[in-house]
Amino acid sequence: MNKLRSLRSDETTVSDFLESLEMPAPENWGATMRLALGAVEYTSHAKISVTPGKVSVYGLASTRKDREKILTKLARHKIGSVKLVTDIMVSRSAIQPFTFRAVKTDNIGYIDTCAVDNESTREQLSTLVEANGFNTPFYCQTGLGMPDENWVGVIETYMKVLGNFTSGSLTITDTEITLLVPEGTVQQDFDILVARLRKKTPAAYQLKAILPEASSVFEAGQDKFRVTLSPEGFVQLRGVLPDELSKTTVTNIAKARFGRDKVYTAIKIFPDLLPQWPIRVITGLETLSFLKRGSVSITDADIVLSGMTELETGKSSITKLFSTKLNPHDSYNINTFFQRPIKKKLLKLSQVACIKKLDALLKKNQN
Repeated sequence: MNKLRSLRSDETTVSDFLESLEMPAPENWGATMRLALGAVEYTSHAKISVTPGKVSVYGLASTRKDREKILTKLARHKIGSVKLVTDIMVSRSAIQPFTFRAVKTDNIGYIDTCAVDNESTREQLSTLVEANGFNTPFYCQTGLGMPDENWVGVIETYMKVLGNFTSGSLTITDTEITLLVPEGTVQQDFDILVARLRKKTPAAYQLKAILPEASSVFEAGQDKFRVTLSPEGFVQLRGVLPDELSKTTVTNIAKARFGRDKVYTAIKIFPDLLPQWPIRVITGLETLSFLKRGSVSITDADIVLSGMTELETGKSSITKLFSTKLNPHDSYNINTFFQRPIKKKLLKLSQVACIKKLDALLKKNQN
């Protein structure tokens, strides 16, 4: 018992349920017990069973690296003919939100985000992703939090749909499904598809299907570009640019500012544009970073920015940006309004409660 207590550096209570018998100890009993005590020392969460000549260790490790360390130490501690049985599992953290996201552009598909509950689920997803023509392999985070047993089935249903399009995206966040189909999809076909999917989708899941509004065909002289920013942070870019280089530049700037998985582009190439057209588009795009939601419309004549900002100096910052980036004769209008952001209430702890919380964290880190 003293040995057990000395092995635990924390304040774990050791209960004594041992009994003494007047009979010879089994063969290798000393080596068996030394191995069992080693298992107590090397593991923080485990069930250790000891029988003559055999030690069974069933436990948890925080990471795969820790698991390998525990197994290596136990193997080194093993003596002679004592049999060692181990089942050390890696504990899984909760994933919140539990997300799967697939993106397809120009008939090339890839998995942007993936979460699974175990290796078996990951293998299932890998098989169905490859079957639908998407690039593999891809990274999946493993952990707790999968909404229900329908998760893989829902992904399979919608991946088959996305696989039939040349572009679009599928995002499943917990039980919320967002399907973005390509611009130009016939409205009637879209409606039929959505109705069919709703029938196939389990009741616990909610579908939001998006058919982007068809952008107008730009004629010479119209030269229009429009960027919209939703309250959720999603950005849509529609319009014309003079070449592929400027298209790539504008797209990369948008993804860098707002997130790769939050940007949708519908950009056409028209070479006959104003010399400063890319600068006008980039400047308009940059102004949206001052807004919570809004849009910017760019034409030959002017640039119009509309929306809501949560920055008190937002309007002045936007004005400064326009004045420094555009030519002096360029016209622009700023139709924005300020709305104070909602402050989240912080949990206030007393001094005593705060110290207790810090002590608990320090003890946890020491273990």
